[in-house]
Amino acid sequence: MIGTSATTTGLELLTRSRIIKRVLIEGGFGTYGTATGGSTSTVIDTTRLQSSQYSEDMWNGAWLRIGKDAGGAAAAPETEIRPITKYEPGNGRLTVSPVFTASPVSTDEYQIFKFPHPQDVLDTIDTILTEECFLPAQSMLSEVADFDMEQTHTTDWAGTNATVTKATTGIPGNGKRWLSVVTTSAGGYSESAVVTVEPGRLYHLSALVRANAASTTPTLIAYDSTNSASITSKTTTRQHWHRLWFTFTTPATCNRMTVRLSNAENGVTSFWDDVVMYSTEAQSIALPWWVKHPDQVKGIYKLTPNTYGTDVMVGDFRGERVDGKWDIMDDGIGRGFRAVARQGSISDPLYIKGTRNEVAFSNDNTDTKHVDANWMNARLAFKLYDQVAAFPGANSLDESFLERQVLRWTTRNEAEMKKQARRVAAEETSQSPWGLFGGGGGRTFGVVRH
Repeated sequence: MIGTSATTTGLELLTRSRIIKRVLIEGGFGTYGTATGGSTSTVIDTTRLQSSQYSEDMWNGAWLRIGKDAGGAAAAPETEIRPITKYEPGNGRLTVSPVFTASPVSTDEYQIFKFPHPQDVLDTIDTILTEECFLPAQSMLSEVADFDMEQTHTTDWAGTNATVTKATTGIPGNGKRWLSVVTTSAGGYSESAVVTVEPGRLYHLSALVRANAASTTPTLIAYDSTNSASITSKTTTRQHWHRLWFTFTTPATCNRMTVRLSNAENGVTSFWDDVVMYSTEAQSIALPWWVKHPDQVKGIYKLTPNTYGTDVMVGDFRGERVDGKWDIMDDGIGRGFRAVARQGSISDPLYIKGTRNEVAFSNDNTDTKHVDANWMNARLAFKLYDQVAAFPGANSLDESFLERQVLRWTTRNEAEMKKQARRVAAEETSQSPWGLFGGGGGRTFGVVRH
């Protein structure tokens, strides 16, 4: 795999702030700007709000939300929402009541919502992401918790003599996040949550890994936590993403084990992703956390990549579709889904192609989503006007204006939904089995994982 620090992406990286700004203007819901001053009860913008052409009634009764703290630390009053009680266009000043918990200052960014309430807009954005936005995706299958490193926390990857964080910048792994292990002592490691295993069984263990620099020796360890002993391990010194792998037999008294991601040296950094472990005698395997319905799974594939040697594989997804062997079964209410073999067992690493939803934003300005901007804008404006039309107080708006907006955004939403459907459909087809592969999640148009 060729490693680069990507400067472009297959889909746009959107912040919540960018989504809000666009829908405010294009949807006619309000406006936004950058403060030139303020106090706990006022925001002043002499650039955008000051004009003799504006009426004092223009923003009275609207809501003011502070979208970004000038210092970039998300300090108050960022995210605070207040009703606007007075607008003075002559000096570009908005007055709010109740007051903010801290004074907005120059270069703080603000948003003005005439309708609906800002919280309704935020909630609708999250609903679209989590329930309606399904993008082409592919993922390895594994029994290890947070194996794809896509959770924001490191709860399932504790550090011992190592600083463990989720990385989001640099040379990307297979997705939006990957694990960084910086050792504070030689042999320091990050350890997975415990996995229950059967004694005397053959298991596969592999992981994407990259040494950050020369003289760094990442080590993949299968660890017997029942007996507090290493079972076996493999090392590498390669500085590009690749899959380090091996098989091992669990000791006769081993019922619990963990995966350790280690560095042989002190003060060095390695990066890890897609930690795959399963029994080669197993007849089922867990599907990724994002599979909420069997229809999301479009195909199950046997990984058949090129190899650099006996224990190193190329890191790309590349394989053949395994039709007719696997059923998608519910593993119990709230426990997710599993791929269950109709016959035989898991002879090779598996991955799936499917469609997955996004997750809700954690903040306005640093959390990003791989979402098509035009689709998101059309979908959000459509849903907001649909909600406004259903409000008991909708008759306070000009009826013809509301009808035009509903029709306008219904048309744009339908067009963007068709484009989204075509994108997903194209991801499910290929001229040959060997065409069904991709580089790393989010780096190509057809491979979008988060």
